[in-house]
Order: sequence, then structure tokens, then C-alpha cells
Amino acid sequence: MNIAIIYHDADFDGKLSNEVCRYWLNRLHPNATIHSYGWDYGRPVPLPYIDDAKTTTMGWPCFDAIYIVDLSVDDLMARPDLRDKIVWIDHHKSAIEKWDNRTGPISGNPVPNFAGTRIDGVAACRLCWQWFTWGKLPNGVLSSKQDFIEPLTKQLFVDRQLKEPALIRVAGEYDIWDHRDPDAKALQFGLRALSDVEYRRLVDAEFLGAVTGARTPSNELFRAIAQGYAIKSYVDKQADEYSAAYAHTIKWNGLTWCVLNIGQRGNSDLMLGGIKPEHDACFAWRFDGKQVLVSLYHAPGREHHDLSKIAVMYGGGGHKGACGFRVPLIQLNTIFVGGAV
Repeated sequence: MNIAIIYHDADFDGKLSNEVCRYWLNRLHPNATIHSYGWDYGRPVPLPYIDDAKTTTMGWPCFDAIYIVDLSVDDLMARPDLRDKIVWIDHHKSAIEKWDNRTGPISGNPVPNFAGTRIDGVAACRLCWQWFTWGKLPNGVLSSKQDFIEPLTKQLFVDRQLKEPALIRVAGEYDIWDHRDPDAKALQFGLRALSDVEYRRLVDAEFLGAVTGARTPSNELFRAIAQGYAIKSYVDKQADEYSAAYAHTIKWNGLTWCVLNIGQRGNSDLMLGGIKPEHDACFAWRFDGKQVLVSLYHAPGREHHDLSKIAVMYGGGGHKGACGFRVPLIQLNTIFVGGAV
């Protein structure tokens, strides 16, 4: 049995989604061969190599199941021959609106195009964990295709009523801008600083603890967070100085934006020192040598704006308050000239 996992490799929500899927699929199908393919929008769809040396390719129809997590892959999802093989687990508003739109042949009511679960406002890694654990069969055996005993709702995640590893909850809440947990941002810095061995040890400890019913997070998670706080303290000071000096303001698509070239420095946290009361949203950009990668974020207190609608206009997508798109450098110049304040 061959199983593929295509995951968003640009952030830890996607990376942890892959970890969750691999963990549970290995338990469900111990004799299966599982292939993981990291991917991000704007890159060619990954070739399905069957070996780690990347010397032998196979067609996507050769897989028995294809898990697409924390993103959507239009080229594959548009293929009728793959529809019954795909399990799609995602939380991006624009993608859900695009792909969950089939109507039933008799009732005419909306029917999901794919197996899986999609909830706007809940991180993919948390959805992945519940896909494999929510609604277990009465004898405790996991079902490879979930038939939920009761609806899996966004409110259950918001209220933290679900069993899941602390690593998955904290990382997942950070990804959707739920920063109630004071450790959320520190964990991100800590995760980036881990070696491959340390990362593997953390994931294994957290997953084992969740399955065996541990009541507290693992020591590995505490250490990663502690290290993250030390790094964050330094980075925050540097970021505030940088954004205060280099951020500027434009008016674009009816909103007032704080704009900053973030280069390879980081995410929207880098912009905090440049945000002013009049700003509705943040426009972070960087040039990769070929095109401009733009990320749009809510400004504090302006969460009512749906920025994903703007991202879709430029061929991108994402969340209401965190989304993005790619444009040629000349088009970025047009935006800046037209929106100069």
C-alpha cells in the first residue's frame, strides 16, 4: 500500500500536520509505504518520487491514498481520477470556498468534494489530529475513514474541549492568530532553533504522551518554549528598531497599510514597531529574485477586515487575517506608486 502526504512546508502548522498524518497512518497501516512531499504555492507540483534518493517517479494514480494537508493543490484536486483517493484537511477560507462546492445529485444540498475535514479558523495540525482520533469506534479501534459520532465544530477547538498534544494545540492556535497562550510565540522561536534530533524527540514525546493520557506537556516541550523565550526577547528588540526605521504607509484597496520589506527576517511580528493607530492592516513583502511574495495581516484591533478577498484578487488566498499572493516586481511598484501617502 502506498500513501502520499502533501503538506505545506512553509510553517510549523503544515510540518506538524505531516507529522500527525505519518504517526497515525503508520499505526493504521503498519505495512504501508508512506511518502511525504513538502510544498508551497508558486512552486511546481511535487513529483511523486517513490524512493528517498529521488531516482524513481510514479504517477499520482498509483497511490492508494493522497493526503493534502494545510493547503490545496489545484492541479491534483481538479483531476476526477484522483478525487476518491484524496483526503483533504485544511482551514484556508479561500480554498474551502473554492473546492467544497459540489451539490448532491438528488437533494441539491452542498456535498464535500473530498474526504477529510475543513474548518475555517482551526489550524490544520489540530484538524489532522482529530481526523484520526475523533469518533473512535466503540472498541477503541481507529477507523481509516472517519464517521464522526457527533459534529466536530470550531467551538470545540476554541473552548479547548478536545484531546490533543499540547504541542499541536499551542502551535495550532498560533497559526490562526489565537494568542491566548502566552507561550505561543515563544514556541515558534524554540521550534526553529531545534536540531533535527531535538525536533524528532519533541514530536515523539508529545504524541506518546497524548496517546497514553499524560496530564502535562512533555519536558521536551517545556525546554523548547524556554529556549524560545530567550531568542524572542532579542529578536523583538531588533525587529522594533528595524520596523520603526523602515516601515511606510500606503492606501490600497480602501485600507491604510503599514508596509515593510521583511527580506528573510521573519513574519508580521517584525512589523509591530512600525504600526500606527491609522493602520488597518500590514503589508509585508520580500523579493526572492524572481517574484515578490506578499503577506497581508490584520493590524491590532482591525480584525473585522477580510484580507483574503484582496489576496484572491491577486491570485493568492489564505485566512481572513493572514493571507498572501505573489506578483512580479513591476506590479509591486505599481501598487506602491498608486498608494503612496
